[in-house]
Amino acid sequence: MAEQEALIMKDAGKHLEVGYFYDRRGLTGDSRFLAETAKAYNARGAVSHLNEFRELTECLPRELARTVIDHPRGWGGMAAKERQAEQAKKLNAAGADVYLNMRYNFFADKQASRALEELALVRSILGSGAEIKAVVCLPRVWSGASEELGRLMLALPGAGVSAICPDFPDYIPFPEILDCLDYVRGFVDRMNLPLQVKIAQRVSARSAPMFVGRGADILGVSPVCISGVYSALVGLP
Repeated sequence: MAEQEALIMKDAGKHLEVGYFYDRRGLTGDSRFLAETAKAYNARGAVSHLNEFRELTECLPRELARTVIDHPRGWGGMAAKERQAEQAKKLNAAGADVYLNMRYNFFADKQASRALEELALVRSILGSGAEIKAVVCLPRVWSGASEELGRLMLALPGAGVSAICPDFPDYIPFPEILDCLDYVRGFVDRMNLPLQVKIAQRVSARSAPMFVGRGADILGVSPVCISGVYSALVGLP
């Protein structure tokens, strides 16, 4: 863990992805400011909705521009993911965070298989060069679904997914987010999976060092609070 933390502290921006929807207040803004913020902090990328993506790519190199598919809860299933992936392909997106609905039907049979089918569809449309991250929308009592979550994580690399991002209801207590991060990080390390771990909720100057210290590789952060997060990670006053 010490080596990982030292790496992040050396170049904090490379572990940040900037997006307006990472702010719980529902803030919106122009894509130009989002792009300039990503460049100013040397972020690994900026993430926007599809309807704002074309403007983002006019201000930011393609390899840094990413979008979301079936945001915010993954309720659209195969039809929505196919439609939005086709749109992302036309816009030449370098990658996408794909939202998977496991919040209300997590214990249903073949739930992980259904999620993998959706990811495979998106991968087939975007192509092998796109960066695909799986955003797994978990139920309130996520610990009861940990076995199914583990089965999904085992299959993600084979589906061409490079990172997993657990997603929770807004009202979940913060300590439970940390507990889930511990479980996901521990599972990935124990099984030696080639997956990065992303956290994109409750990221602030106060919480970012905790997330990093517990093994988060990527933080989704609002452009409104990125200055404080960046400073906290590199140890600036």
